[in-house]
Amino acid sequence: MIDRRTFVAGLCALPVMAQAAEKRSETQRSERTLATKHPETLRSDRAANSPKLATPDSEALAGKADALDRLTLPVWLNGQGPYQFAVDTAAERSVIAAEIADRLGLVPAKEARLHGIAGAEITRTAHLAELSLGSLRSTNLRTPVLPRARLDVDGLIGLDVLEDRCVKLDFTTHTLTVQRARWETMGGWRRHPGEAIVSGMSRLGQLTFVDSKVETTRVFAFIDSGADTSVGNEALAAALGATLKPGQTLIPLQGVTGQVAMARLGFASRFQLGPAIFSNMRLLFSDLHVFDLWDLRDRPALLVGCDLLKLFASVELDFGRHELRLQRADTQDQRMAGLSRAG
Repeated sequence: MIDRRTFVAGLCALPVMAQAAEKRSETQRSERTLATKHPETLRSDRAANSPKLATPDSEALAGKADALDRLTLPVWLNGQGPYQFAVDTAAERSVIAAEIADRLGLVPAKEARLHGIAGAEITRTAHLAELSLGSLRSTNLRTPVLPRARLDVDGLIGLDVLEDRCVKLDFTTHTLTVQRARWETMGGWRRHPGEAIVSGMSRLGQLTFVDSKVETTRVFAFIDSGADTSVGNEALAAALGATLKPGQTLIPLQGVTGQVAMARLGFASRFQLGPAIFSNMRLLFSDLHVFDLWDLRDRPALLVGCDLLKLFASVELDFGRHELRLQRADTQDQRMAGLSRAG
């Protein structure tokens, strides 16, 4: 069985489109975006409270890998901590464990509808005056609150902390480097040896890469540092001829909202992400709730998790330029077993 925590971070802020018939019902974006009664105000507040680097233009923060290979870092909340938060480059909002929120006495905010991998639920949110990550500070945040047992960490670091920045996850040293987005930096950037560069776009709030193919099928690819397993939708499975066979074992995927999605184990001989090529990769197939929210049920799509990302020495996401940089590991160790070429 694949543990529910596999997708805790990566599928934790799904974009929600408010329907006119619901008269903009009170929904806040959480688990990959929480849409509120006034979503424009929420987005505006988030932009106004974007984190700022205190002094250095670049800061490397020491962390560690948890049991699921997620990068976790010490975070201070309202001056108290440190608490261990997992980095989630796909979650639009940061998340706090309920036990931590109660311990800090955070002021409750309105309930919100959370969308996870298998469904949605109404959950609590709280006002957070300040979140500090190294010298990075975010203020006046409204964060969803979830039981720690679902998160398996004290919280999640989302795009409300990392947006408009260039973030580099180093899987060798377990560090997170945060710096200005390249469009803010003068002089340009040089491509390094062994580095693959992939240009993307912003689609429904997510950094999306369309220069991607699984075997001969073009796919929408999403980088998800909070998921330890890559998942394709059934449209991709059909394109690969990987139809469900009678008696095939199904794997339950339990999300943070408590619902369960069923998946099945699959295989692809080749996955191309820009100039990087992966060979003989295992992945799961499931029509997750997230694919419906992204209007991708009928178009091949793939969530790229840490099982593929950690084949590289580092993964760099520039949210300002909508760009991905993959740095090949220098040593040919077991982490490179599934990687054919990068750059």
